[in-house]
Amino acid sequence: MPVLDDLEEAQRCELLKWAVVEHHRTWSLFDGDARRVVEHDGLDPLAVRKIAREYGVNRGILKTKDENGKPIAGKDNSAKWLAEKISHAAGNWPESLQERAEACAEIARNASREGYTRGELASATTKIIWFCRPDGWTLFDRLAANGLGVPTRQSTKRMLRFYTELSTRNFLISANCINEILNDADFGELYGERVIDKFLMLVGADNDWTVQAKDYARTPDGKTIIKTANTISQTVGRNLLERQP
Repeated sequence: MPVLDDLEEAQRCELLKWAVVEHHRTWSLFDGDARRVVEHDGLDPLAVRKIAREYGVNRGILKTKDENGKPIAGKDNSAKWLAEKISHAAGNWPESLQERAEACAEIARNASREGYTRGELASATTKIIWFCRPDGWTLFDRLAANGLGVPTRQSTKRMLRFYTELSTRNFLISANCINEILNDADFGELYGERVIDKFLMLVGADNDWTVQAKDYARTPDGKTIIKTANTISQTVGRNLLERQP
């Protein structure tokens, strides 16, 4: 499986194009509405569950059960705890990627320690908090870490290493360049940070994950983003996530 530094320039640019399309696709299907709800109403337990289900991490957030081990209808202590802690972290969001990652790690560790999650849900925490504070932040998961070439290890430790690695590259510069092009093309709701997330996932996938993006590009909505995707690919692709000296 190739990693980012193994890619030729043409491969990097091609995957970046489809990452833009894929971000537009998932924004249209779920992310856009979810982001607007959290931005307007804040993060509540229902939003935590919706995001967790969409991103395949819901099972790790434990249900509230009675003394017989049966779920209690209408009571969700785990999602409530996560909503409160993530909202607090988002309201006191540090400047650097490493400090933000440490804040996510603390939530993941404490949630597991206090019995709200099954294990440390490092990836879930980075995903949910993105909907609160999307600027200058991106998601951690197995595929993105694979794409960046971060070695496999315990989830929270790998998450911290992932953001440390991103901080040594021009992540924010790349994201801001993509955001400028998106804004100029009237796609200001989209995020360069999430384009990079999709790009790293495409790089780190075990098989060709561009299929959905290519299918979407044939639809009327998908066709609207192709020109912009090509511009981003040609403008940013060569220097995307270059390691800083």
